This record gives sequence, C-alpha cells and structure tokens, in this order.
Amino acid sequence: DSISSRREREMEAETIVLESLLERNRREKEVFEDVFVEYQKLLVEWRRGKQREKELEDTKAKLVEARERETNNAFLKQLQMEVSELKEQKYEAYKKLYDQEKRLEELREAARTLQEVQEK
Repeated sequence: DSISSRREREMEAETIVLESLLERNRREKEVFEDVFVEYQKLLVEWRRGKQREKELEDTKAKLVEARERETNNAFLKQLQMEVSELKEQKYEAYKKLYDQEKRLEELREAARTLQEVQEK
C-alpha cells in the first residue's frame, strides 16, 4: 500500500513538473510567435525601405541626367549664339571686302581714264 501510494505521489509530482514544463513551453511559444511576427513586420519594413532607397537612387540618377541635359542645352544655345555672331561677323567682313574690291576697281577704272586723258 505504501509503495503504491509513494508511486502515486511520484507520478503526481512528475505530472506537476510536466504540466509546469508544458505551461512554460506554451508561454515561450507565444513569446516566440510574437517575436516572429514582429520580425516579419520589421523585415517587410526593411524591404520597403530598400525598395524606397532604390527608387530614390533612380530618381537621383534621373535628376542628374536632366541637369546634365539642361547644362548641355544651355551650352549648345550659347554655342549657337556664338556661331550666329561669328556668321554675322563673317558676313560683315565679306561685305566690307566686296565693297573694298568694288572701290578698288572703281579707282583702277578712274586711273585708266585719267591715264588715257593724260596721254591725249
């Protein structure tokens, strides 16, 4: 009788220990699940942040390209203005040269006429 009662008490003690361990495991599982859910949320946020970072880098690259195009366009406009000015100067120079050649030809003609008059 005492052996069975002792065995019963041991089994009750083991049951209490096992129930205690089971309860502890349940609590740890809940904590783990909560931590895991938080981890997943943070992972999603991190991925969103990385995606946003990539989008910002892409936007930055596009802005740099646009700024370079704008600078190049301004430079090209400046060059076009300078070319136009040079063309105008070239035109003016050719016009002066033409006028001078025309005047020279008039002077030569006048000199020939004067020489002919002097020879007579």
